Amino acid sequence: MKLAKQHSSSGLNSSFNKNNLSFAAYIDAMRDIISQTRVDLENPQAQQIINANTPFELQPDKNAASKTNARKGILLIHGLYESPYHVRAIGQFFQKQGFLVRSILLPGHGTVPGDLLDVSYQAWLQACQFGIASFSDEVDELYLFGYSTGSTLALHEILDNPKIKAQFLFCPALQISRLAAILHWHHRIASYAPRVRYYHLDKDMDHTKYQSFTCNSVTQLYQLIKILKQRLTKQTITTPTFMVLSQADTVINSKTAIHLFQKLENSKNRLILYTSNQTKVCNNKNIICKNSYFPEENIMNISHNSLAIAPDDPYYGKQGEFTKLQQAKLHCKAHEIVYGEESMQTMVMRKYKHFLRLNYNPDFYNLLENMKSFIDQLD
Repeated sequence: MKLAKQHSSSGLNSSFNKNNLSFAAYIDAMRDIISQTRVDLENPQAQQIINANTPFELQPDKNAASKTNARKGILLIHGLYESPYHVRAIGQFFQKQGFLVRSILLPGHGTVPGDLLDVSYQAWLQACQFGIASFSDEVDELYLFGYSTGSTLALHEILDNPKIKAQFLFCPALQISRLAAILHWHHRIASYAPRVRYYHLDKDMDHTKYQSFTCNSVTQLYQLIKILKQRLTKQTITTPTFMVLSQADTVINSKTAIHLFQKLENSKNRLILYTSNQTKVCNNKNIICKNSYFPEENIMNISHNSLAIAPDDPYYGKQGEFTKLQQAKLHCKAHEIVYGEESMQTMVMRKYKHFLRLNYNPDFYNLLENMKSFIDQLD
């Protein structure tokens, strides 16, 4: 059966070959590629869609107070299937703290899902290395921020760049064992059955995130994690680390991430753990446990994709465009819907009729205060 246009490769965004460009030229080049390849630009929101997926740069707020005069920069790395839009609010936070902020677009992302059919984790690493190199001679202190797969990539770069000042890891992808079973057979039969190259096909109605998922992308993440774990057996990370997790996460294994955090060697490290169960792990003085249950908002727990999104986000927030689109499909009133991680759906549906995966973090602005405290102690 023939696949839709977006499920075939565009041929323009599966590798990384921008090393000879300035960061401004890189942004322009990726904007052009996005404009050429996306299949959803024949509507009034075309420019909004292009902007959401394009890498960005934010100049530091000149009014930001700092204990030092050091020029600070941070590279933001988004997650698998996502786009720079998912880290923009975090970028605006760092901008207000006086940072030069840059976000890259990982190869295969932001255009069509088909561009992930032939992408490699090496291309993702090349994009990260380009982003890091772009700060050369522009800042005195460089920080990294990664979300999910972006955190896995950041950890790789930390091992090669011990001079990086600190790292921020949101739900780092360190184990995806439940998908490993498909990794050993799909390449052999994909040429005979194109649909097998995807483990999920969708209409991709979310214009900042793919909703069709290729088997190859999981293969590449699996290989990336495997190599990282091998390196971590031989190298120690002493870089100050700020980690954020949801214990209810169904995408990554939060226990594996907590185990990594506990092995990291720096007294300044902090882990923010959203949980509805105050377990013994919260006895660690470097771990701050936060409640993930907000009954006044019908929120059962915090989902994987909600941690870095503000409740007033115009797209994913309480009154956001995509949130309203999801609510409309349920044909019910907003207060009748229960929100949380996908693991809650079966249990919730026994009691309630309507469930949606949570797209924003109700504790977002308090989380930013935790991040600011962490940054302040580094000066």
